[in-house]
Amino acid sequence: MMKHLKRFVAITISMVMAFQFCINDFYLYAQTGTTDPGQTEVTSESESEPSDSTGEAAEETPSSDTGTPEPSAPVEEQPAAPVEEQPEVASTLKIEFVDVSNASVKETVEQALTSKYVKDTINLDELGIDINVEGYTLTEVKDKNDNTQVYTTETKDFVLTGNVTKLQLIFHIF
Repeated sequence: MMKHLKRFVAITISMVMAFQFCINDFYLYAQTGTTDPGQTEVTSESESEPSDSTGEAAEETPSSDTGTPEPSAPVEEQPAAPVEEQPEVASTLKIEFVDVSNASVKETVEQALTSKYVKDTINLDELGIDINVEGYTLTEVKDKNDNTQVYTTETKDFVLTGNVTKLQLIFHIF
């Protein structure tokens, strides 16, 4: 009975180790796939040369160098270009209607943005948001994501500065 238990434990441990090696290889491949594989492989080869015997390392180096340049060029170019060019999608616009003393003069409007991206210029009228408040005049439009950004009240244009853009419309009593 003990003999079978020992065999079972040994087989289980070997299977777990094999699984772990597969996962580690996959993880290493995923890491080198997003970076320059040529540089990663050259580094690992130069490190393995002193530790291995000279004959084996010399034989492995030319065969891997022959295969490395072909796949590294397309892999390096494809992930780098789209990541930089993809704009961040904007999801929500929150508009606060306040007076000069920061008291609310109208209920806050929250609207989902579709097909809008961060750093796009859009117009409040295009979104169909009513900015008129009875008894008040709009005097200032502030971006709550970027306090340095102030927009004109005439054009009603603003730039999406974040995934959730927060505008504050400031009104004066007329």
